[in-house]
Amino acid sequence: MAGWDVTLADFRQLIGYLDYRPAIAPLFAKWFGYTIEGSGAHTLVRSAQGDAVDPAELHARIQASPDKKYELYQTAQTLWR
Repeated sequence: MAGWDVTLADFRQLIGYLDYRPAIAPLFAKWFGYTIEGSGAHTLVRSAQGDAVDPAELHARIQASPDKKYELYQTAQTLWR
């Protein structure tokens, strides 16, 4: 599944664009118990405890998991069509 990468810039777009939230937020909730708040430059990903999650670290965690990476990529492709 090497070809299923989502760049960090694309990842930031996926979490920051409100129209994508209904597709992306459930993935984060299922995988990590995370929520997404705000939009654009004011987007925050929060842990179940309410702590802010670094988007770059979250992106790296997802890219390191073949299953999550693939599911995120497939979801993104659906949104970008």
